[in-house]
Amino acid sequence: MKNISWRIKVFGLLFVLSNVFISCNKDSDEVDPIPVKVELEISNEVAIKWAKTSLLFIKEQAGRTPTNISRSLGYLGLTMYESTVPGSIVYKSVASQLNGLGELPKINSTLKYDWETAVNAGQAYMIKNLWQHSHQIYYLKIDSLENAILESRKLVVKDTAIINRSIKFGKAIAEKIYSWSELDGGNKSYLSVFDPSYMMPMGPQYWTPPVNGQVSTLLPMHPKWGRVRSFVKANAELPVPAILPFSKDANSENYKEFKEVYEIQKVLTQEQKEIANWWGDDPSETASPPGHSCNLAIQLNTLKKSNLFVAASSFAKVGMSTADSFINCWRFKFTYNSIRPAGFIRQNIDGRFVQFWPEPPFPA
Repeated sequence: MKNISWRIKVFGLLFVLSNVFISCNKDSDEVDPIPVKVELEISNEVAIKWAKTSLLFIKEQAGRTPTNISRSLGYLGLTMYESTVPGSIVYKSVASQLNGLGELPKINSTLKYDWETAVNAGQAYMIKNLWQHSHQIYYLKIDSLENAILESRKLVVKDTAIINRSIKFGKAIAEKIYSWSELDGGNKSYLSVFDPSYMMPMGPQYWTPPVNGQVSTLLPMHPKWGRVRSFVKANAELPVPAILPFSKDANSENYKEFKEVYEIQKVLTQEQKEIANWWGDDPSETASPPGHSCNLAIQLNTLKKSNLFVAASSFAKVGMSTADSFINCWRFKFTYNSIRPAGFIRQNIDGRFVQFWPEPPFPA
């Protein structure tokens, strides 16, 4: 469908922009002639453990909307990257390229740090602060992982001063990034997922909350999310793409696209249904669409056995790209408040139509 294809293009563009701005790329002119072997010896194990644990933690939280989760993964990825990057001979900080972040804490370049310990401290601080409403039982899992990793690092790094210094640095990075996050317009948005103040436009072309949708409420989910501050300023300046003109005429492009959805559902195979279920992101079952992106990054880093810095770079890129993508996606959704297929089909094609997958609480 054409009204889906523009979304794919926007997501693609955002990922490209992220790769351009983030400068997590090798720069042969600036790389110190230290053997890369030193960097490769630092395992990605701690980064992978935190990425997996964060997703499992988020899956169990109230308010785990795609908007909230994308935001969390953005800040977690950035924190992971910035708490390790001073130890890299290939990568460099991206703080100056982000939307108002400013300068981050620095290391003492004459002293030694343990980067796995720094990551560990930063991730534990960030996940607990991003989801402050969580029940204490879920924090125990975070504390357990943090303590287990710390104890394992103490067996490797015998110098207590290095461990303490690394903890302090990782936490300092997380504190600065979290303070920045509090001003983005999405802070603690898990406390107010549905907005009763938002005035839905009226008319046949507009979406109305479904009676038998994914949630019981008839209120829109985060209709003002498009105003949340993006990680990359340029992403917030992307123009709103044009939408197909609304029409009930059977010969119009708008009608044909909805008719295509209707015809496809009538002949869905079992395999197609299972694929839809897998990608369905039932909010009671998964970490929503952003979780898929993070899971793919986990799988790729595991498969390729990347080092810590490559893994942290990938989680930062994926996290921030996904976060900015959802900001724009919601900005576009609530610019048009476009009717979803099920509503159009019931009104104009088949009044008995029942969508295979229940509708989410936001426009097309």
